[in-house]
Amino acid sequence: MVKPIARGARSFRGLFWLVVALGVLPSLVSGAALAASYHAATLCAAARPIDGAAELAWRLRWERVHAFGRWGALVAGLLVIGYGAAWAYESRAARRARKTIVILLAGGLLPSLVVATWSGRAVPWRLLAPLTWPGARAEAPGALVGDSPEEAGGPAYCEQHPREAGDVRLAYLAHVGGGMLALLLTLGLADFAARWRRARDGNG
Repeated sequence: MVKPIARGARSFRGLFWLVVALGVLPSLVSGAALAASYHAATLCAAARPIDGAAELAWRLRWERVHAFGRWGALVAGLLVIGYGAAWAYESRAARRARKTIVILLAGGLLPSLVVATWSGRAVPWRLLAPLTWPGARAEAPGALVGDSPEEAGGPAYCEQHPREAGDVRLAYLAHVGGGMLALLLTLGLADFAARWRRARDGNG
């Protein structure tokens, strides 16, 4: 009877890690790829960067991956919270260790998921993206660079709306920081959550 229980615990642990990896990796990789295109400083820049057609297509592909990955990362994080809390309840580990895990889950992972999700919807990403030229980037006319209308950002917008510009920068930093913290905590705490089945069976 012991061997089937042990096999079941190992199977659950492996399957749990697979689900977490599939949830986290698309968001992590696509976020790193898109970080080169989106910058808070672009909002108030006099000369905005410019992408050609090839760069735009590359960015749109990663945006689609990121749109899918953010939901996968959210599901993975919530699974880690749920099963991690269950492990802390069932485990025979030291009380201090179990208490620390619960604090990290409730006080670290859960708030960072909320911040990352909210800020991702609050940031006007179009204003932080490069301008687009339909041809090759090297062939773009210089007039495109820096000719941002007031409603599309630029120095005039930031001078006239300093509070709104500050809110955009704050939301951008919250998304990047909250997202990275959520992904790191999800991966860092996943193994405790993955050991729930073993703890429930009285072996951990």
